[in-house]
Parts: sequence; structure tokens; C-alpha cells
Amino acid sequence: MKPHFLNIHTHHKQGYRNGIRCIHNFFPDELSAKKPDGWFSIGIHPWYIENREKASAGLQTVEKALGHPLCMAAGEAGLDKITEVPWELQEEIFVMQAKLAENHNKPMIIHCVKAYSELLSIRKDLKSENTWIFHGFNSSYEMAQQLIQHGCMLSFGNLLWKEGSKAQAVIKEVEPQYWFLETDDEDISIESVYEKAAEFTGINVNDLRVIMQENFKRVFQKELM
Repeated sequence: MKPHFLNIHTHHKQGYRNGIRCIHNFFPDELSAKKPDGWFSIGIHPWYIENREKASAGLQTVEKALGHPLCMAAGEAGLDKITEVPWELQEEIFVMQAKLAENHNKPMIIHCVKAYSELLSIRKDLKSENTWIFHGFNSSYEMAQQLIQHGCMLSFGNLLWKEGSKAQAVIKEVEPQYWFLETDDEDISIESVYEKAAEFTGINVNDLRVIMQENFKRVFQKELM
């Protein structure tokens, strides 16, 4: 049997099909309305931090959910320099989630917009040992190497179609044991992402499926069944 296609981060339930395994992203307020029936992650996205009171309630939901047997990761959570949410509040809520993830020994799905250095600095300050997966990675090769050296991984998706993107350049240079593949909230198939990754790396799709399965086992301490 061929290994499954692994979609490390998606906002769509479309990923639950034969031959595909995915981690479905939930925000705290979604979890009460949509009961997970497969692997999921949960976190407070920096775009949706309204105030400390609501964020505090969300953190309680996150902490409880991290104990669920189907919960694979915290996130997506992170920092974003484009959103209007105050920077200090973003940092505060992110750090709380990072500590929860560490306490539950869960990886984190990281949202990062123009804040790679800041997030790396926080990781060093917290001395985090769990894996942080920078989804939708689109920074330099040098930053990719710094993240990898500090126990992080990358994830690539729709930016592989953007001509001249940093994602296109980096995926060619970074060994595949340091990255995953995803669809995020895009209307694309995970199979097409694997095909695009194969095009840039020269590694055939079946071999990529094997490598992603090995990455999954190493990071999540689970078999990709």
C-alpha cells in the first residue's frame, strides 16, 4: 500500500478522503459548533484576537482541546505585522499558547507574517523543545536554516505557484525531512501540492509521500495510518 498524502494544515474538511490524511484547523469558537471527527489543531489566530477577555476564554478552550486524543497540534497561532491587532496583545496571547503547547507536548502550527525573527526570539526565550511548524513559509533560505537549527519545520502550499516567491526558492534548497505540505484555506488539492513540490525538488511524488510520513512519525510520535 502506498503511503497517504499528508495535508499538515487545512481549513477545509475536504481533506478527509481515501488516501489522504489531514490536520483540520479549528478556531476556539468553531469547536463548539463543529465536533472533530478526525485529526485537528486548535489555536487563536492573531487576526481574531479581539480583547484579553475573549482571548482568555479562547485559551481555556484551547487548553481543554489539547488533551483530546484527536488533537495533534496547537495553532494556528502566531504573529502578524500587517493585522491591526496590537502587537503587544498578539505577543501575549501567542506566548500563552506556546506554553500550553509545550505543557501538552504538542507541536505548533505557526502563522507568521513579517515576524520570523521575533518568533524565533520568543522560541529561544521560552526554551521551547516542541516542534514549531511555520505554515505557508515564505522567507529566505537563511531564515529557513535558522528556524531548522532551532527545532522548527517549514510547510509549503499555494505559494509554490507564485512565480519568483521565496517559497519556490527555498523548497529547492532545504532537505525534505525539514518540511511538510499543506493546502491551508486554498481551493487546491493536496495531490497537486505534492506534484508541485516534486517539480521543484526533483523528488517523485511517491518518494515525497514516504518522506512526509516519516516526518509525521518523528514530529507527532504517531503512525500515519
